[in-house]
Amino acid sequence: MASSQIKAQKRLFLALPLDIFRDEITLLLDQCRKRLPQVKWVRPAGVHVTLHFFGNTDSEKIPALESLIQSCSEPFPAFNLNLENLGCFPNTLKPRVLWLGLGGETERLTQLQKNISQALETRGFEIEKRPFVPHATLARCPRVDPSISEGLKSLRLEKTRSKSFHHLILFESHRGPEGSLYEEVQRFSLA
Repeated sequence: MASSQIKAQKRLFLALPLDIFRDEITLLLDQCRKRLPQVKWVRPAGVHVTLHFFGNTDSEKIPALESLIQSCSEPFPAFNLNLENLGCFPNTLKPRVLWLGLGGETERLTQLQKNISQALETRGFEIEKRPFVPHATLARCPRVDPSISEGLKSLRLEKTRSKSFHHLILFESHRGPEGSLYEEVQRFSLA
């Protein structure tokens, strides 16, 4: 195939950014890095809740995708969330992903994610079949290490006060040697 025929693509995902909790997340990650230096921690500025991962998306499809997300988010009212707990997937004995759990109006966030997923599915987009669990990835564990389970026991998160969320962001993910960097493609306001 000639290079002029190769479609331009962007690696996209839709997220709820947690930047309004940046100070709390930075403090938490500093504590975590000291106790568990062997895992790969995310940058505080990149912490978010993924609502939908699109992967490599043809650039020509992005305007229609943005329109669809806008139609779901625009009438949806803002909601309040707080940082509530820490956990890991698949479990604490064999942690592969360390996550930050949310509290507050999580059922509203779940409903928004469901509305968007249903709209995407009707337009032919693949959607995640597993139930949505509102969380933000904090770290990835490259291998099973018993010391991680022990270190997790010493980590505590003080429940934060609720803050109001008013927008979603469609991000482009750029992979790099130090991890992924996220570039804002489009911001979608909630009602």
